[in-house]
Amino acid sequence: MTEFTETEINDIYTELAQLSVPLDPDPVAFGPKRLNAKTAEVRRMLDRVHRIYLDLSQRLGAAKRALRRAQADLDLARKSLFANDPETRAGRSVSDRDAIAAMKLRTEIGETGDLEILVTDLEAVLTVVKAKHADLKDTEGRLRDQIRLCSEELGLGGRWGSAVPHAPEIDRKQATGADVDAVDKLLAGVQSEIHLAQKTGDFPAEHVSLFEHPVEETPIDQVPPDPVQENEPMQEESILGLTEALPAQVDQKDVDAFLDRSSSLGKAKSKPAKKVQVESSLDEIDDLLSSFEDPNAV
Repeated sequence: MTEFTETEINDIYTELAQLSVPLDPDPVAFGPKRLNAKTAEVRRMLDRVHRIYLDLSQRLGAAKRALRRAQADLDLARKSLFANDPETRAGRSVSDRDAIAAMKLRTEIGETGDLEILVTDLEAVLTVVKAKHADLKDTEGRLRDQIRLCSEELGLGGRWGSAVPHAPEIDRKQATGADVDAVDKLLAGVQSEIHLAQKTGDFPAEHVSLFEHPVEETPIDQVPPDPVQENEPMQEESILGLTEALPAQVDQKDVDAFLDRSSSLGKAKSKPAKKVQVESSLDEIDDLLSSFEDPNAV
């Protein structure tokens, strides 16, 4: 009970640092089981802190008893040397006698010092344990407050959720490295399109060559233009010459003369219809008809 090493002290500090229960910002989203589990976890941690506190308190009590006993024994041994030891009594002064007695009682003094160090360490660890106990009690009270607030929210029409407590938060606006790697591995073996109908044998044989030897398409930039004759723009010189040839103003006499000349040319071009000479042709038709009427005629 009077042995408490530095390794044991560090182990207790490490265990106390791990005894913590984080609170959820929205406990309604996880359901009542989440709050129940957290309450039970805090209760378990409090029990563990209580056990550590009891163990340290028992050790501290034993160390204090041993320390008081050691101090009493050391005091009696020193007084015995001062009264009965000739060497100690031969000292010239009180300080010399204390020094001689301390040299003879150095083992008892060392044990008393170790007990004092042990008591100091146990008191320091107990202070940390009390602080952790207060922290867990505060967490327990906050859990009760969350349960009360959840009851009020449910009374206002809210519902318990079914979210997964330990699910990682995913930002859907941005693909993570794991997602991109999974897609790359999935598409690593795919070199081209996979035609399922061709794999199963339902694809027509005459179309297989199209996929095995696809027709090379000419890029749009390299397609030759269509041989369309574009209308050549009128040259500037001809336009200027035409404008210079036209008179600036035309008289009425010139217009009348131009109209008369055009009408005369139209009459000259139109020729009169020829009279058909049908007199001789009519005589021939009469002779032909008479020959049909007289069968003796030759």
